[in-house]
Amino acid sequence: MNNIKETVSGNILALRQAAGMTQAELAEKLNYTDKAVSKWEHGEALPDIGTLAEICRLFGITMDSLVFSPISDIDIKNEEDAAAKREYSEKQRLRTRIVITLMSFFLVWFVAVLVFILLQFFEHDGKAWMSFIYAVPVSMIVLLVLVSVWFGRTVRFISITALVWSLLATVFISMLVFAGFNFWFVFLLGIPGQIIIILWWSMKRVNS
Repeated sequence: MNNIKETVSGNILALRQAAGMTQAELAEKLNYTDKAVSKWEHGEALPDIGTLAEICRLFGITMDSLVFSPISDIDIKNEEDAAAKREYSEKQRLRTRIVITLMSFFLVWFVAVLVFILLQFFEHDGKAWMSFIYAVPVSMIVLLVLVSVWFGRTVRFISITALVWSLLATVFISMLVFAGFNFWFVFLLGIPGQIIIILWWSMKRVNS
């Protein structure tokens, strides 16, 4: 077990350095903290099997090579070219994800504008603009779904926070516009809600 731990820790360190990554950069790609990566490289802990598989995919090696073969025995041909190709591939993947996220976001607002135009034709109560208010939390939900799949913990934290406060603001404005009631105290729900979000985010960082 100790030999495996030493092999894995040495290989992770060597692969990371060969790819020109910092511990923080590798941690971000694996959705861990740089402290966790440091523990792996010093042999203080082993990544779980899913993370080992992700490391293999990231560096283009087999599980056997990562776990059982010292880095000197791992065949990494033209490592600089391979690292450059991985970096280009990651940038392309990130660019695609950003474009899809923005397209989804603006699709919500396209629908909101369409609803606004239709309401202008068929309704005359002057409240068609509320379609834009409702579009805010809907677009936040779309963003949250996409960033939860594609992006890191910090982006998810920001998205959840934006969703909670936009929902509260939507309830407040709806009550004010349709019922004439100043429902300002609904924002008090955001205080414990924000604390829960922060605690959840902190817990995830500790567990990582």
